[in-house]
Amino acid sequence: MISRSVTDLDLATHPYFVADVTPGRLAGTDARVAFQCRLYRSTDLLADGSTGEPVAESDPVTVPQATPGRLYWDASDVDFGLLDAVSRLEIGWYPTDGDPADGTVAARGDVVVDDVRATASVDAVGSARLAATMRDLQFDRGPYVRTEVTETFDGGEAGAFVFADGETEPYRFETVGADRYLLAVADAEIEFGEGWS
Repeated sequence: MISRSVTDLDLATHPYFVADVTPGRLAGTDARVAFQCRLYRSTDLLADGSTGEPVAESDPVTVPQATPGRLYWDASDVDFGLLDAVSRLEIGWYPTDGDPADGTVAARGDVVVDDVRATASVDAVGSARLAATMRDLQFDRGPYVRTEVTETFDGGEAGAFVFADGETEPYRFETVGADRYLLAVADAEIEFGEGWS
């Protein structure tokens, strides 16, 4: 786990978090590594050195061991009143074959966390989500080969991404508003553009 102060950051205008992460090999498991962001208030640091419940936390983002990845979190839906009270960002990780809630997760290994940043643009989160989605698809199906567009319409297109094993993954890309774009692929809806804030 790492923890950093965010008291000098206006989280209401910079609610999108990204960080580069690379888990090394973990002893005793081949499971993917789950990463999560958590935001805490300054009053959450208790006298005994422990922390209380987080104000908000991201969904886990999983990365295969010994593979670079990107942690992402769109915290724009967190109540602005809560964001004003936040003083600390924490990034934690655990192997996905354990349960961090029961405190029994124990794994030895290295994890690199780099370039942690908050931004005003959803594009950073969208790019990270797309990269993670494509990485996972290629892990299962082999390298991406091409895009086949099967339909074009006013403001978008639909088709399929083709992979080396011959399998395809349908996608739909569309303009949904002024500088607002939505890509739907592999059960994910990924937002791009400045019009979302």
